[in-house]
Amino acid sequence: MTNAARGGRAEVCQVSNELEDISIRAAEAVKGEVVGVDCMEAKNGLLVHEVNSTVEFKAAARATGIDIAGAILDYLVSRAKD
Repeated sequence: MTNAARGGRAEVCQVSNELEDISIRAAEAVKGEVVGVDCMEAKNGLLVHEVNSTVEFKAAARATGIDIAGAILDYLVSRAKD
């Protein structure tokens, strides 16, 4: 069960260079292309505490107005053509 399904709420978060870098490195570490990377703030910066092979994006899509499912499908189609 996801955090949003348990009553958590999604909010828009600006993606900093640090967040982008640590998320990409976490995905690469598990050889994942479409993964959910959960990070938390610590005294020394961001820490990855979980990399999920399945991505729950319904709450994030609502909060951001971005068609995340469509973006994932577009990415997968483009990869299939390579």
